Amino acid sequence: MKKHKYVIIGAGPAGLQTAYFLQALGLDYLVLDAAPACGAAFVKYPVHRKLISINKVFTGSDDYEFNLRHDWNSLLTDDQGIKFSNYDTNLFPHADSMVEYLNGFKARYDLNVQFDCQVTNIRKTDKFVIETKAGDVFEAEVCIYAGGFTKANLPENIDGYEHVVDYSDMDIEPSHYNNKRVLVIGKGNSAFETADHLAGNAALIHICSPEKLKFAWQSHYVGHLRAVNNNILDMYQLKSQHAIMDADISHIKKVGDQYAVTFHYKHANGEVETIMYDTVLSCAGFKMADDIWGEGCEVNTQFNGKFPCLKRNFESSNISDLYFAGTLTHVLDYRKATSGFIHGFRYCCKALVNILAKQYEGASWPGEAVPSSAADFTQSIIKRVNRASSLWQQPGYFSDVILAEQGQYISDIPAEYAIELFSSKSVYFVVTMEYGHSESGDIFEAERINKDAYNQGQESLFLHPVIREYHFGVQTSEHHIIEDLEADWTDPEMVEALEHYLTQCMVALSEQSTQTADPERSKLGEDA
Repeated sequence: MKKHKYVIIGAGPAGLQTAYFLQALGLDYLVLDAAPACGAAFVKYPVHRKLISINKVFTGSDDYEFNLRHDWNSLLTDDQGIKFSNYDTNLFPHADSMVEYLNGFKARYDLNVQFDCQVTNIRKTDKFVIETKAGDVFEAEVCIYAGGFTKANLPENIDGYEHVVDYSDMDIEPSHYNNKRVLVIGKGNSAFETADHLAGNAALIHICSPEKLKFAWQSHYVGHLRAVNNNILDMYQLKSQHAIMDADISHIKKVGDQYAVTFHYKHANGEVETIMYDTVLSCAGFKMADDIWGEGCEVNTQFNGKFPCLKRNFESSNISDLYFAGTLTHVLDYRKATSGFIHGFRYCCKALVNILAKQYEGASWPGEAVPSSAADFTQSIIKRVNRASSLWQQPGYFSDVILAEQGQYISDIPAEYAIELFSSKSVYFVVTMEYGHSESGDIFEAERINKDAYNQGQESLFLHPVIREYHFGVQTSEHHIIEDLEADWTDPEMVEALEHYLTQCMVALSEQSTQTADPERSKLGEDA
């Protein structure tokens, strides 16, 4: 039996990112992967081979941290030694480039990965025992599952779903659909990617699911329909045979060489209709594998088995010492932030390693000393919000924290976890970046506040910094820095408004200190 303190399952981007940070701390770890190389999922997916993760090479800046705001594919490194743009400069790159990049990343940092190790069973007594198809057995004190979604989420609630061809198995040669009638089940990006791929060949394409279509530009959630995949919407509204339907599918029946599909429409006064198709494709997504969890390691799940149930520290809700990395951590910010994607979960991986180091190695959470004054806090915040990528890429989810009396600035920590972690401290500030809310149905027609209304930042609609004050885990005040077209928060009036807010908070803290003597203050920051 091969023993390691930390064993990571999966050598995709999450597994490699977690390994990088564990290795940087000199910790004992091993990564196991079923494939002969890194990034096996990208060898096949997306099946039409174009990534929709932005790869903006030219930003007008040479600041590595700032540029990560517009680089959705690179993993985090301390030496800035390897970037995805070294492998592909297209705005929407080819999936093969991701495979090359991940293997280049593994080689550059000489990460400890063992390939051709297909994990078949994970069980736990006092430690984890991990068995592979080849008969190898590994023991770990801490198991980190970074295997992602590996099981097709088939529409099993539909009578006759066995006639459906899953996204994983579909024929992607467009000419094979010439003059065919095609039904695509699902309204995510894979469904529209598929429809767009076939739109010039199929006689008719219908895209159907019960859910209302949601657009990324309205929700600010990158998992909703992206503009790069929505050509078929034009064709639908401009009368080119293709269509989008909100409907439940009750059953699918094979009739000769075709399939009769019965729909119950959502917005047609109870109308039921049966339509004939030549092929039915399912683009209903994926979910977590459920066949590897053995005795003592039966993981609780949610969203119909799609995700594991997790605590705020990425640990399984019911299996101690079992942690998750990568897209499965999206359960904590589902359809709100970006942990389901590389440009989001790379920060989760970094935070996870800091959590592990604190929990199992007795380390302190990394932070920088900053003088305990409103002016110094202001400068630290302004510096970070003008370049930090974690706050930008994980809006409302990741944060920076200032421990006021301790004089410590902590970066890149999940906000809810931080609020809980420091709840015994008298005063701390949590810095996030967040979108505002508009009552307008069209985000492009929303009324915005005047750029000089520095004290009305709470009315900002676009991404902007938010600073919240907490006393012993309870929020007591907040300040919004007004939105800016180019995300430049260096205007003197903006800085002055923030410093005024922080000065008021510090004055109140000082007055409180003179009125009461709280022994807890002497221990401020010990948990950091």
